[in-house]
Amino acid sequence: MKKLLLSSVATLFLATGVAHATKAKPNMLMVVLKEDNGETSLHYQMSPDCQKFLNTFRQLRKKGIPVRLKFLSPPEANGEVLKAYCIHPDGSIEHGGEDTQS
Repeated sequence: MKKLLLSSVATLFLATGVAHATKAKPNMLMVVLKEDNGETSLHYQMSPDCQKFLNTFRQLRKKGIPVRLKFLSPPEANGEVLKAYCIHPDGSIEHGGEDTQS
C-alpha cells in the first residue's frame, strides 16, 4: 500500500512537472537606454522573443550598428540600447552590451 502511494505521488509530480515544462514562460527583457534627451534609463518588459532580441543585439553591436528601441508603456522612452539582459524564469541572466563583445 505504501509503495503504491509513493509511486502515485511520484507519478503525479512527474506529470505536473512535464505539464509545466511544456508551457513556455516568457523572459523579461531589460535594457539600458541612452535616450534622445541625453539621459540614461532602465526599462523592462516581458518578452517571448527576448533571446532572439539579445542575439540580434549582439550581432549588430559587433558590426558597430546601433540598436534603437521605443517603449510605449509608461514611462515612454526612445533611444539607443547600451546594454540588454534576458532574465529567464529560473532566475538566470544573459547579457550583452557596451562592455560585452560576445
